[in-house]
Amino acid sequence: VGVAMSAGVGFGQAMSGFLGAWLASWRAPFVVVGVLFVALAAIVWIAFIEPRRGAFDDTGSDEDEPRAETARRDLAAVFRTPTALLVFLQGIPGCVPWGVIIVYLQDYLQADLGLSLERSAMVL
Repeated sequence: VGVAMSAGVGFGQAMSGFLGAWLASWRAPFVVVGVLFVALAAIVWIAFIEPRRGAFDDTGSDEDEPRAETARRDLAAVFRTPTALLVFLQGIPGCVPWGVIIVYLQDYLQADLGLSLERSAMVL
């Protein structure tokens, strides 16, 4: 999941940089992505059949227990696991710098260092 997200962010930054410069508008990448995803939504709507509601619900051994109680018990078990706690404690603060870099690096490279839109998109 992390690799796919990073690849998507990288592709999106590069695509927006090149497409925005080519069409001379910062709005162009939003329009292009919007049109592509409306087309993808139409394809998915036509090509796939939605399953009947409840067809894949879990009918495990905890049927007698209310769902909210089962969810609370499972969530508590996750937070009692030392490995999960370690992942949360290092992962949450570790995401902040990467988020800042992804969002603001291209603007910094353009505004402060004078790189062109295409070159700043290539850095990311």
